[in-house]
Amino acid sequence: MTMAEDWRATLYVLRQAPLLVAGLVLIGCSGAFSFHLLLRLEQAGDRSYGGSMWVTIPRTYLRHVRQDGWSVWPLRMTWVCLLVGVGCIALGLFAWV
Repeated sequence: MTMAEDWRATLYVLRQAPLLVAGLVLIGCSGAFSFHLLLRLEQAGDRSYGGSMWVTIPRTYLRHVRQDGWSVWPLRMTWVCLLVGVGCIALGLFAWV
């Protein structure tokens, strides 16, 4: 495939299923925010999170929010992006079928 064909295919998918693409982008943003939380905890020297990433990392980060005055927005945006992304994918799949 050439570059022009790739762009045509990309534009076709964007036109046909914009909610699917938006959902995938939002889930990717959720992952980026999750890595930001993990990086922040690593830089603080806190390695007390273990086990389930979806439970222990948010709890540990919230503890630092209360104790050290960290901003809570990365934690909230992780969940908002994930939930809205899953919702967009679900709506996109139902609208596409």
